[in-house]
Amino acid sequence: MTEPECVIEELPLIQSKETTDRTLLRVPQISEEHVGKVIEFRGFLAKNRSKFLVIRDQIATIQVYSSVKANIPVESYVEIKGTVTVPEKPITGCTKQNLEIQAQRIRVVSKSQQPLPIQVEDCSRITEADEDREEEAEEAAFNHEGAKEEGPKFELPTDAEGNPIDEQGNKLTPEQVEKRKKNWLKKQEKAKAKEAKKAKAAAAKGPTVTQKLRLDNRVLDLRTVANQAIFRLQSKVCQFFREFLLARDFQEIHTPKLIPTASEGGSNVFEVKYFDSKAYLAQSPQLYKQMAVVSGMPRVFEIGPVFRAEKSFTHRHLTEFTGLDAEMAFDTNYHEALLLFQELLCTVFTRLQKECQPEIEAVASQFGEHVKELVIKPCIINFKDAVKLLNENGHPEMKPDQDLDTELEKCLGRLVREKYGTDFFILDKFPAAVRPFYTMPDPDDPMYSNSYDMFLRGEEIVSGAQRIHNSELLLQCAAKKGVDLSPIMPYVESFRYGAPPHAGLGCGLDRITFLFLGLHNVRRGSLFPRDPTRVSP
Repeated sequence: MTEPECVIEELPLIQSKETTDRTLLRVPQISEEHVGKVIEFRGFLAKNRSKFLVIRDQIATIQVYSSVKANIPVESYVEIKGTVTVPEKPITGCTKQNLEIQAQRIRVVSKSQQPLPIQVEDCSRITEADEDREEEAEEAAFNHEGAKEEGPKFELPTDAEGNPIDEQGNKLTPEQVEKRKKNWLKKQEKAKAKEAKKAKAAAAKGPTVTQKLRLDNRVLDLRTVANQAIFRLQSKVCQFFREFLLARDFQEIHTPKLIPTASEGGSNVFEVKYFDSKAYLAQSPQLYKQMAVVSGMPRVFEIGPVFRAEKSFTHRHLTEFTGLDAEMAFDTNYHEALLLFQELLCTVFTRLQKECQPEIEAVASQFGEHVKELVIKPCIINFKDAVKLLNENGHPEMKPDQDLDTELEKCLGRLVREKYGTDFFILDKFPAAVRPFYTMPDPDDPMYSNSYDMFLRGEEIVSGAQRIHNSELLLQCAAKKGVDLSPIMPYVESFRYGAPPHAGLGCGLDRITFLFLGLHNVRRGSLFPRDPTRVSP
């Protein structure tokens, strides 16, 4: 007896006119226990190869066999009814490798319009190397740099009189200079040939979709398995952050995002029209979470939007992101807070590693095995010791009173990994000069402060400190930094009514996401990113 042909039909527009008691499965739920059973489920049509279809539902994909050719455009949203079977050999292109659906009926719930502006399959081929080159080009264009440059130039070190010298400081003859230039040109030609070969190989795999094109068509870009995994994992970051703090008697608060003046006394704020006056978008909940502690809420946290009017086009800055903030009163020493927050981050990361393996594997399948290579161990380093470590390893220019730039952060991250065997560490006692006016000075050395940053994969993810809870000291420190506190006097005055010593932290959800997964760009960790050139979609 032959099997009846698969029925393919298009559903009318669903307008909630009817109800039904039938149960539709999700692709991730389909398992060996369903073998031999008839099931129904929905998903996006990821691939259509004549009678073989691949259905995608978040990070899960499954192959469907249709006895008749299904002329359905890819990315249509479809409903499948069929029998779950075991294929003769594993289907390596799907996450459900040992299952296949023999379709009885395929319904098109919503047909995609063709041609699509980008192909989801092409977006799934983007690698870190692609994004590296692309980011450099976009950043140069944004900063109006490099437009007239013709590539690398041949240069030699010179002595005090401007004469070319070798590595040992010996003066070079014109013949030696010419020889070195020829060797340099040969190396440049080889490098160009190598890049051309890479580009050709990449082209053979399929078109590379630029970051701009992907973000312009973000809804389609987000359908890739890797992107679905990234934001499933990001959701868990918030869940684990919240669960840890709630279990330790923190309460969640919601501070205003419309404020009357530049919060923290800074200037990097967005101005908005507020009826007949001006208001600003909050660049941090900092002042309000401190005021909450002073009001009698000893432990508070917030997950909410943060706005920064910084015209900075880098791989880790956004003009809007989701902030994870916490503040707590302590008894004797701000290290009570530091150690609790260290435990918080370690717990979040270890739970992600333990509970989000399918998501991590999905991201690694596109971006490489380094995604999974992350070691989390508690590690606290004094800022002075970090400076010494950098000085001893090729960075004598780093001074004990200066901040770390991005390259020094990455270098320090490598050194800490080698010396302490961890990708997560805390720097304690930052120079007071590089911290905000409300940071408590170190009582033993006013050059430093009771402040700390946390780093992951060699980049800063958390900034925190003990806050000044004395109004007179607060005014003194602000005056030293040239910060006018008159616009935020309610904040200053709150410390005149009795205030517990307190400390806190602030971090970016988007930054934690992309660095935990070892991705190149913070835009990968933002659902619909905002930067100096993008405010849509």
